[in-house]
Amino acid sequence: MKFQDAVEEIINRLSIVDVVSEYVTLKRQGSNYVGLCPFHNEKTGSFMVSEGKKIYKCFGCGKGGNAITFLKDYLNISYREAVITLAKKANIEIEDDYSSSKQYKEIEEKKKKLYELHKDVANAYYKVLYSDKGKEGLAYLRNRKLSDATIKKFGLGFAPNEYGYMYNLMKEKGYDDVLLFESKLFRLYNDKPIDAFYNRVMFPLVDIYKHVIGFQSRTLDPNAKEQKYVNSLDSIIFHKKSFLYAMNYAYYSKENYYILCEGNMDAITMHQAGFDNAVASMGTAFNENQMFLLKRKPKKVYLCQDTDDAGVKAIINSNKILKSAGIETYVLDLNPVKDADEFINKYGAEAFRKKSNDPIPTLLFIVSSLKKKYKLEDPYEQEKYINEIVTLLADIDNSFVRDNYLKKVAIQENLDTGRLTNLVNKYLKGNTIKVDKELFKRTSEAENEKNELMHAEKSKIDSSFIYLIFLLKDYRDKIKSEVSTDELINEDYRYIYSLYLEGLDISDIYTKLEELDDAKKNRITEIINQNYNYDEENTEKLIESINLIIRQIKIRRAKAESNDSLDSIYELNNKILEINKKKYI
Repeated sequence: MKFQDAVEEIINRLSIVDVVSEYVTLKRQGSNYVGLCPFHNEKTGSFMVSEGKKIYKCFGCGKGGNAITFLKDYLNISYREAVITLAKKANIEIEDDYSSSKQYKEIEEKKKKLYELHKDVANAYYKVLYSDKGKEGLAYLRNRKLSDATIKKFGLGFAPNEYGYMYNLMKEKGYDDVLLFESKLFRLYNDKPIDAFYNRVMFPLVDIYKHVIGFQSRTLDPNAKEQKYVNSLDSIIFHKKSFLYAMNYAYYSKENYYILCEGNMDAITMHQAGFDNAVASMGTAFNENQMFLLKRKPKKVYLCQDTDDAGVKAIINSNKILKSAGIETYVLDLNPVKDADEFINKYGAEAFRKKSNDPIPTLLFIVSSLKKKYKLEDPYEQEKYINEIVTLLADIDNSFVRDNYLKKVAIQENLDTGRLTNLVNKYLKGNTIKVDKELFKRTSEAENEKNELMHAEKSKIDSSFIYLIFLLKDYRDKIKSEVSTDELINEDYRYIYSLYLEGLDISDIYTKLEELDDAKKNRITEIINQNYNYDEENTEKLIESINLIIRQIKIRRAKAESNDSLDSIYELNNKILEINKKKYI
């Protein structure tokens, strides 16, 4: 079937409702279907799909079209790719007369030549980096702790401080001026052709199909009048707003999440440290086109933007865009350092891995950042702060998820859970919310609630420890040499452990309980009666488990002795790394 005939057949044969509902949740409303628009953020569905007319239309942002244009815009692919995708869905074979047309062939041929040119330019910049002309650039990259393997992986290079160096080199390779100037890598200055980049470190920009499509450059001159970072201008192969740096690697990563950062160096450093799922927005605000790149292979997104005020705003903006597409987000809070590059170089890859293993739900991070925005000693500011929290919670559609977050926010922000729940419910019903002073639990009540949760988590560690040591009586001396009684969190655990160190078994401890008052006897009995799902016959597994528990006890102690200073945090991370390497039993 001819290409154009296939277009008409697709529209007639496929149900637009079926096509759209693969990506958007639709509800029937009369003869049409309605849902939340995937092209902009909205709370009330203004996105309409008409099966009879075979069109979609959003009355909020104005987007509209048929099944083909929907797929094109939603997946950020070409019109031709959308047609071919839907043709397969409709079992239609296309002769593809469009691809054999003169116009298509000319565009594709031009793209092919531009890909070849950009590849040759990237290779040339890479060679310059390791020559006398690139010594300054190589010194900069080495100072940023990049290995030669990483420099090669990302094809980093250097544009020498010669205005026409690359132009002359590409002319020698046989490229004509029409293509050179169309690439936007060269321009005229006083009627003379010169390079767009000179005296700069070069970052080739590579798409997911492995084509070099542009460059980002960084000046090394601290007194330079031009911008620190300069990118290739948009062309028929490069559109900055539709590009994410390092996506050519992250797209194929086996991890189930992307790490979204701001700068190229952050992404490169993360890749060097083993995080091949990192991408960067190249210092610009994350946008919907970039979101569609991530959505082509949907995964969770860990937001790892800078930790300054601008970074917090970037996290809020990125979350809003990703949330509108149904993408789950978390935050990697790298305070007190500025970004991922600084964090990894200061604390190491393992410390960053620990952060990525325990990301912060984005809503909790955003709520915690509000304290910097408002002066909470001012009642009016206090009311704005609560209104923003209530709005964020009410924006969660799933009531179960909302209630779960509400409890966590209440504990995190020292707020009364019941009163906060009432405010959210009133807001959802359209009522004005009024904040009263009883909402704020700035007393010991809030601290007690936090402490109870923390104590429960710590108790799990010590309770497991107590259970395991009585299964490993033959290792009593070794355990005694590694864990002291004061490393356990309260006197009940310390009491049981001290009896163990004296050589007593569980049966002996039950006898000892008769010497205690009723309250303590009940607490001790509850601890030693805890039941865990350990294979008591597998000594190797028991030793593996006790080693894990001892590491947790040691890390807990190290954290308790640390403070918030940069030096102390650095020492703590090094200590944790050493603890995790050690085998105690």
